[in-house]
Parts: sequence; structure tokens; C-alpha cells
Amino acid sequence: MTAATLAVAPSVSYLCLQVSTEGQASFAHVHEIIDGLRRRGCAVQLFEPAIGNRAPVGIAEKLWSFATAQLRLWRNSGHCDAIYIRAHPLALPTLLWARIVGIPVVSELNSTYEDIFSIYPWTRLFRPLIHAVGYVTLAGSDAIVTVSDGLRRWVLDKVPGHGVHVVPNGANVEAFHPVRGQTGAAYGTYILFFGAMSPWQGIRTLLAAATHPAWPDDVQLVFVGDGVLRSEIETAAQQNGRVRHLGRKPYLELANYIGDALAAVSPQTGTQEGVDDASQRKELRAHFSPLKMYETLACGVPMIVSDFPGQAELVRRHECGIVVPPSDPAAIAAAVKELAANPNNAQAMGERGRVAVVREHSWQHRADETLSVIHAVIDNHG
Repeated sequence: MTAATLAVAPSVSYLCLQVSTEGQASFAHVHEIIDGLRRRGCAVQLFEPAIGNRAPVGIAEKLWSFATAQLRLWRNSGHCDAIYIRAHPLALPTLLWARIVGIPVVSELNSTYEDIFSIYPWTRLFRPLIHAVGYVTLAGSDAIVTVSDGLRRWVLDKVPGHGVHVVPNGANVEAFHPVRGQTGAAYGTYILFFGAMSPWQGIRTLLAAATHPAWPDDVQLVFVGDGVLRSEIETAAQQNGRVRHLGRKPYLELANYIGDALAAVSPQTGTQEGVDDASQRKELRAHFSPLKMYETLACGVPMIVSDFPGQAELVRRHECGIVVPPSDPAAIAAAVKELAANPNNAQAMGERGRVAVVREHSWQHRADETLSVIHAVIDNHG
């Protein structure tokens, strides 16, 4: 890229059609990247559906909110330097508009489109159409950003010949830092799961682990967040005195719950309900870069993660937790038992993880990497 391009911070229109909720990974990712770009002098304007977190919202109203968000972007982005799209099949009109008016586009892909079919089962009827529209949107972008190397390979298989950049998730190391004796201290010794309670997150495996004989009697399992499996967690909490559900918490309060935990868990399964095809299951395993892992390690707390790329190699490389086979309640219970029996080892794991995140995985690092991609597409487009 040229010195002239680097000397001027670009103006960016950011389109996010995913309705995100504070406390979920998508909310943190969007706002942390925007904050990082603004700190670097970029003028960033966010365009998102106006429905917010109201529920329930009908399909017609949701589709209308997607359309009006894009109309607002078109009216206000005539002179921006680049459009940054959090990839969504219904963002295709904005890609086409950008092509007409001559504005370069960066698409950010955080998962395969199978996530949509798990959260909204009715969309499975339109799977071929959603895939086709999604691939066209990716193919028409000037650059694509993914959160993992596995997802990068998935993109290159679907739309070969594109420039695909890996910018993983990260942590706000100013907000997420070692803190003890705060909100979470009231729950004794506990293992924490926080974030979206979605089918691929391994919620059922985790609940089964809490009933396994190897799970220590004096260790609780605490859930913070919301999602489609919330009712199953609430039922488990009624039946098992070890399980607690605290509901959704503000993003910047999460460190208080993480800091008092013995460990946090990311027990991803790599599968989803309604997905039977082997190639689709392989796609689901391609995109792991769990935000909860970076935030937990930033707080100096170890992780228990299932053995998938994007999380297992980081935990192994920095010796900052325990890796278990996916969908294995006994292995999770054994890992909890090991950490509870060796609290000094658990603390040392967390300290190593904190050092690694601050050095390599802060959102400020991610903002630098994202801005480099944006500069490159502006330069190439010019």
C-alpha cells in the first residue's frame, strides 16, 4: 500500500444485519473492531437493523428492518472510502449497490451459513438459495476476512481465487483483566459458561458432565447468557443443585464472573441439530475462534476446550487449560476434577494465558490487522 493511503485514515460504512445482543460474541466483535478503527482515526458509521433486541419480531418486520438499514447506508455512504459488511446473505443488495457506485467492499465471515439453519430451523427449506446468495456476496467482495484458518480454507473452496485474510477474535484487555472477589464470588467454586446458548456450543454435553460421578461435589456449573437452549439450562438448574443460570449480563460486567471462576468452558461439538450431511458437519468445524476463550484468558483464568482447530492449538501452545474430546461429558468432568484438585496449577495456566492474549490477541491487534485489509482494498481499488 502507498504512503499516501496510509497517511489518511479512511471513512468506513459498517453494515451488520445480524441483530446482536450485549453479552453475545457478535456484539463484542462488531463494537470492538469499530472502536479500534476509530481509535486509529477512521470515521466509522454503523448501520444495523432498528429493531434492536425487541422480541418477538415477525419475519416481515425483520426483513423490513434489514432493507431499511441498507437504505440508510446507501443514503449516507456516497463518499465513504470502503464498505465493511459482516457477511449475511441478505446483504447482497448493498454489495451490488457498492459495485454500481464504485466503493470497495470487505466482507467479514464469522461462521458458515449452517449457523443460520440451526438458529432458525425454518430457513432449512431455503438452504440452496441462502448458500447461493451468500457465495455470490463473498465472490463479489474485494477482500474477505475470516476468524480462523479453517474458515479461510472453507471460503477458498467455495469462492476460489479471492484474497482471504484471517483476523481471529480477540479480547478487550482493558476491560477483561484479572479480578477476584467480585460478583461471582457469591457462587463458591464454579465452572463458567458464558455467551450464546446455541446448539453447537456443547450445552447438552456440559449439562451431562455436571451429572457425571467425576464432577466434584463442591464445584458448581454457572451459565451466563441467553439463547435457544436457555429453557434446557433452566430445567437442569431445577433438577441439579450444581447448575445455576444467571441470565444475560452486560458485556463489561462479564469480567467479574470470569475472574472468580475456577475455569471457563468452550465445549464446542462441531455439529448442529438438523445437520446430517458429512460435508456440512465438516463445514461447522471450520470456524472456531471463540470470543469467550480470549476474554477468559485475558482475565487470567484457564480454559477447558473441545479438541477443534482455532481453540485447542492455542490452549496447547500456551499450556493455559485442558483440551478434551468433543461431545465427551466424562472428559469434561475429569478436567474439572483435575483443576479443582490442583488450584495452583489452574492459576499458573491462567497466568500463561493472560500473557499470551495481551501480547498477541487483543482487540487493538485485531483493529490493526483489519485496518491493513481496508487500506489494501482501497489502494487496489484506486
